[in-house]
This record gives sequence, C-alpha cells and structure tokens, in this order.
Amino acid sequence: MLEEELTSENMIKYASYSIIVSLFLLIFYEFEFGIMVLATGISLGIFGFSTKKHSNKLFIFLLKIILMIFIGCSIYFSFEISSYMRLKAPIQKICGSVKNINISKNRHTPNTFELVNKRKVVTFLYYQEDKELFSSPNICIEYAFDDRWESYPRVFKIESESIH
Repeated sequence: MLEEELTSENMIKYASYSIIVSLFLLIFYEFEFGIMVLATGISLGIFGFSTKKHSNKLFIFLLKIILMIFIGCSIYFSFEISSYMRLKAPIQKICGSVKNINISKNRHTPNTFELVNKRKVVTFLYYQEDKELFSSPNICIEYAFDDRWESYPRVFKIESESIH
C-alpha cells in the first residue's frame, strides 16, 4: 500500500509526473495511453490546487471521489477518441498474393502476413479463422490504416480475387 496520503502537495507532484510521462507517450505515438495519462495528470493538478485552498474533510473526500470518476472517464474517452480517429482513416483496397505468413510462438508478438502486389507490400494481422481464404492464389483486402493510431491495418473485407 501507499505510505503517503493523497494530499494536495502529492496530487500536484503526481500530476506533474503524469504530464511529463504523457508527453513522452505522445512523442512515441502511443496516443491512447498518452491522452489517458494527460487527462489524469490535468485532473490531478486541478484537484490538487483546489484542495490546497479548502481544508474541509468532506469537501476533500468528495473531490477524491470525483477524481476517481475523472480517471475512469479519461480511460474511457481516450479509447473512444482513438477508435473514432481510426475509423476516420481512408478505406483502401489491395489485391495480391499472400507471402510470409509469420506464426509467432511468443504471445506478445502478433501473427502476421504480407499481401504483395506489383506496387506495394502491406503487413496485416493473421487470424486462424481466415486461413481458407489464403488457399486462393490471389486475394483482395479492403482496409483502413493510420499509422499514428495503430500498428496494423484494420481489415473490413477479405475476398478471393476474381479473374475476368
């Protein structure tokens, strides 16, 4: 457990730490967690300064309850904002052949495959449910990708490429 009580000075100190950490997260393109930590730091700072002015125990208790609600809301809204931004990415379509299916033995490394056509190579996440589609020599994938918000494209549709 924490040995220190959550006083106004500690709130301000933790707020400054979390704002600094959020800046590093935003620099390294971890926007979901960066926004979450930034909102937490700002709310900690606001409540730290407001409890510094008031000494009423009930008021401080209510502020701590509101702080916990703000932390929960910041987690929820950071994921909602990043989900919204992912959906704003333009939908693209690529057709080609599947190469380099990488099945990872490590649970922290995702399974991936590359879809190769004449102009570019795109790496997608590989799911075992889709393996019957990969038996086709060529497939088409509709996807959206914004590298600021995610590491791999979000797939909307996978189908066999029909040859006319």
